[in-house]
Amino acid sequence: MAFDLKKLVCRALAVLALAAAAGLAFNLLMPQGVGWLPPELSEPLWRAVSLEQAAAMHKRGALFVDARDPGDFKLAQVRGAVNLYREEWDQMRGLLAGVLAKAPAVVVYGRSQSRRPDAWVAQALRQDGMNDVYVMEADFEQWREAGLPVRQRRRAAQ
Repeated sequence: MAFDLKKLVCRALAVLALAAAAGLAFNLLMPQGVGWLPPELSEPLWRAVSLEQAAAMHKRGALFVDARDPGDFKLAQVRGAVNLYREEWDQMRGLLAGVLAKAPAVVVYGRSQSRRPDAWVAQALRQDGMNDVYVMEADFEQWREAGLPVRQRRRAAQ
C-alpha cells in the first residue's frame, strides 16, 4: 500500500471545506448564531477609557483591577490594584466583594496582543451589578512607560 501525499492533502482540504460550510450554514440558519467575537467584545457592557482618562481616574481614587495572570501581577502592577482574573473568577470575586462594593469606579486592565481578559472581567463585573466599570485601552507596559504609579516586586537581597 503506497502512501499518496497528494490524495491525503486533497481529503484534508475537502474535510476543512465541509466543516467551514457547515459552520457558515449553522450561523445563517440559526437565529442566535454563533458570534464571531465573544460577547464581552461584541456587546460590551463596560466603557473603554484612554490611558490619560485612566490616570485621572486613578488620581480620583478609582479601584484598578488587574486581569492578568497572578504571576505577572506579583512582578508589577498599577499601584493599588487588586488581581481578579478569569480562571479563578468564582473564588476571587467573593474575596474582593467588599473592596469592589466600596469603589467609586473600577478600571480593569490586562489586555495583551492576543488576549482580552480585561474585557471578560469587566463584562462579568457589570453582569454582577457594578455600574461604573471601565476597561483601559492601554496595556500595563504603556502605563509603566508613561511614568504612572507602579508597584514592583523588590529583588531579594543576595
